[in-house]
Amino acid sequence: MSLSSVRRVNRTGYVKIDGAALYSSQALAGVSVGVADVNELYYAVYFGCIELGLIDADTYASKPFSQKQIPPKMVEGEVSSEP
Repeated sequence: MSLSSVRRVNRTGYVKIDGAALYSSQALAGVSVGVADVNELYYAVYFGCIELGLIDADTYASKPFSQKQIPPKMVEGEVSSEP
């Protein structure tokens, strides 16, 4: 996964991704957030190194970090289900 772009959150808390205005938080007004392609289904939105959530690439619906499924870790080539 690589950083696709950096977007500035507007004064009302919205950020545009592919022309769609998505609400992030008014607390982030005026700051930049990173948008990265996770796969063909989702974008991840970051504030610094903190992942704020996922955006569905088809519907542009947001999925906060607390609701997303954390993928299993890769440990020495093996899949581990521990977070």
